[in-house]
Amino acid sequence: MDEFQIQADASIKQLCAGTQSGSQNNSCDFDKIDILYYRPDPNITITATNSIGQEFTFPDAIILIEASDGSQKSINIWNTGQVSVE
Repeated sequence: MDEFQIQADASIKQLCAGTQSGSQNNSCDFDKIDILYYRPDPNITITATNSIGQEFTFPDAIILIEASDGSQKSINIWNTGQVSVE
């Protein structure tokens, strides 16, 4: 298992949802993404909200993090509960 620490000078660059699965209404221009785990179910619910308040449910999400030096990491989340950092 690799470890990645987000430093204080990092910021969220983009919130994407549905882009990995090609879902309808997929975008990298969401204002908010809610990721909910309902125990004991290992599956999660991913809901993204756009700038006018519309909510959409997706099977996947990506949170793109950018450091002050311009380097980026993506946090990939699937509704199966799988989370990876690339």
